Amino acid sequence: FARRKAAGAAMRRSLGLLAAAAGGLLTLAAGIAVDMDAAPLDQPYRASVACNDDYESLPRGCQPQACGRAVFDNVITSEEAASLRAMADEALAFAARKAGHDLPHGWNTPGQTPLPLLDGPSIVDVNTGFARHSVLGLQGLYRDLGKKRKPTTERFVLNQLHRTLYQRVGRTLESLLTSEFGLSELHFSAPTFVARLQGSAAWRARDVHDEYWHPHVDRNNTAHYHYSALLYLAEGGGEDFSGGEFQFMDPEGNFTVVPRAGRVVIFTSGQEHLHRVRPVTQGVRYAISMWFTCDAAMAMPQFLDGKMHNTFHAKREAGKKRQRRHLPRNHRVKAPKDEL
Repeated sequence: FARRKAAGAAMRRSLGLLAAAAGGLLTLAAGIAVDMDAAPLDQPYRASVACNDDYESLPRGCQPQACGRAVFDNVITSEEAASLRAMADEALAFAARKAGHDLPHGWNTPGQTPLPLLDGPSIVDVNTGFARHSVLGLQGLYRDLGKKRKPTTERFVLNQLHRTLYQRVGRTLESLLTSEFGLSELHFSAPTFVARLQGSAAWRARDVHDEYWHPHVDRNNTAHYHYSALLYLAEGGGEDFSGGEFQFMDPEGNFTVVPRAGRVVIFTSGQEHLHRVRPVTQGVRYAISMWFTCDAAMAMPQFLDGKMHNTFHAKREAGKKRQRRHLPRNHRVKAPKDEL
């Protein structure tokens, strides 16, 4: 019974993480008095803003020299962006099969009319091993979900090219954050995912988790988020998709970043950065969202090992300590190499 209860709790935690992450929907900002757009930004940029959260309480090496935001271009190539889009589509097609929907061959060919089945937001987290869409539901990529949590008869296989590229993106975004904000300590966290937003005039949100366009603050939704990063994998402005612009909602008006493949937006995750994504009206928007934390207990290594992971560093370590107490003195559980 205890094992079944733990499994259910783990699944609920995973669903909550993914639902919150798909646009930051669990805590919606209220009282937005300004809805005026400044001229859209279509070039590299950086700016400091006044910190609205207590960053002084963070470990010294993780306190920003100044709160702010920055935009970088050409962080990945167009070929690498296409490869990451293909990775997300392969995982989504796998999740669709598990949900009883076989997608037709060539469904994601550029120029092809998007499948109505996939209208709206989808998220794919290849690190923790989940995919979600309102029609497909929450699907495990590496094992079945449910009380028994038995290994699935078919598992999604992340190829070496995609694994290496995804890991490099994570390291690159972490490096940009540490350099931009003068940090000596920062931890990759979870969830991190590719968000696929498919526009359609006929589509209607099924629940609040589909409504990805609401203004929100990342740290309000997930307390251990301290730094945020968004990497575009597709071209906006009507080329791959229309709408879907990222906006900082500043007191003096909305600050819009034009979507470009390979463009990265990084920012401190506190109250100083209320933001939103405008609805995608046509085409498909792909972007990688990653968050980083100052709390070592909430670290989540980039496993990418074909296994489901839904436990943060602190809980994994607690589990190891409990296990060690029941082992002979001369036996110790070895930590995975990527955690050493």
